[in-house]
Amino acid sequence: MNLVVSSGPAVTDVTSLVTVARSGLVYNRTTNTFDSLLTITNSSTSILTGPLILVITQITPSSVTLSNSTGLTSSGTPI
Repeated sequence: MNLVVSSGPAVTDVTSLVTVARSGLVYNRTTNTFDSLLTITNSSTSILTGPLILVITQITPSSVTLSNSTGLTSSGTPI
């Protein structure tokens, strides 16, 4: 009996073929953090066949401004 273990299909780096841009933030109530919304664009003339797996190694933080829609301070007093 032979056992054959596969590491899966060959991985192709498509870094030069796609553009990833952060398009916004959404608040995640489960983790109490902000998750980045990303837009992935095929910026090449190549047809990308799937399935595609996107691995994000770094998201550079930028400033985030939150509006206070309650009209109250963190202690509950009016602004």
